[in-house]
This record gives sequence, C-alpha cells and structure tokens, in this order.
Amino acid sequence: MIPKKIEENELEFKERVEFELGTSLHSIRELIENMLYQAVDVNVFDYTTATQALTMALQARKVRNKTEGARKFLLGNTTEYTKVVNRVVGDLKDEIQNIEDMLIKKIDKWKSVVDQDGTTALSKISIDEGSLYEKTSHEFKVVDLECIPKKYFIVNEAAIKEDIENGLIDIPGIEITTKKEIKIRVMAS
Repeated sequence: MIPKKIEENELEFKERVEFELGTSLHSIRELIENMLYQAVDVNVFDYTTATQALTMALQARKVRNKTEGARKFLLGNTTEYTKVVNRVVGDLKDEIQNIEDMLIKKIDKWKSVVDQDGTTALSKISIDEGSLYEKTSHEFKVVDLECIPKKYFIVNEAAIKEDIENGLIDIPGIEITTKKEIKIRVMAS
C-alpha cells in the first residue's frame, strides 16, 4: 500500500519527472511502445540489419539512461518520493531493457548463423552510437582437491581467475568452463 502522502504528491512528482525528462511520461510510454513494435519487427539477416538493430538497442539504452538520470536527479537528498520514483521509472526501465534484450538476442542469433557458415567470424559490430562485442569469461569448480597445485589452496579464487584470464586453461583439480555474453556500449557524445 502506498502511503497517503505519496499518493497526494504523485501528480506533482510526475510533473517534475516530465520536466526533467524534457517530455511527458505519456510521450515516453508512446516512444517505448513504438520502439517495442519496431524491435519485434526487426529481422537480423546480415551486417547491415545487425547494425540497424544495434542502433535501435543503443537508442533504447540512451532512453533508459536518461530516465535513470532523471530518477537520480529527482531523488537528490529526499526520500519522500522514493517509492513513486522507483515504481514509475522502474516500469519504464524494465520495458526498455526488454527491448534492448530482444534486439541483442536477434543480433546474436544472426551472428551465430554467420559464424557457423565459416565465411566470417564477428566478435564486434561498431557504429557511431556504440558497439556490440562479445565478452568471454570463465567459470570454474573444484573437481579433484587432491590434484590442485598448492598455490591455489584456501582455494585462492583470485589467483585462479587471474591465471585463467592470462590464458591458463588447464589447472589440475579445477574444471574451467567458458561462457560468452553479448554486451553493448554507448559511446560518449
């Protein structure tokens, strides 16, 4: 249940958010809805369409960043509006994150097809607004404690991770798995 004071101040708060965003919440919601429809319709089948999808994903990220900036500005040192701010902006950010995730999955699906055909291996797609890149990380679990070299005892996860990052992929007693995730980065303007 939202405290009565927050309910009374919600309209005033929405006006402050709209001022900070430079547009109405209704307009932001329409923009998000439009972005969602476009994201659903995107078909990534070549490098050009991948860059178009990346442009859309980066636009979604910029809108999400702007709404987050508005939230942080409006909170300032006050806690009075925290629940309202988090609810209003949280819903917007979730919707925008869904759009970004959908577009990245479409690019990744296209990329995996291109990578499988053997003609091109794409690890990065760059455009003026930002880039999409593949980040490799490794996970490990101890499978045979008796085989682990002494330098790893009191299982020194930092040493294990450092050695893995430096290319050591065969550590006795440690099972190392590699996972990749697609990341995007918005370039500073």
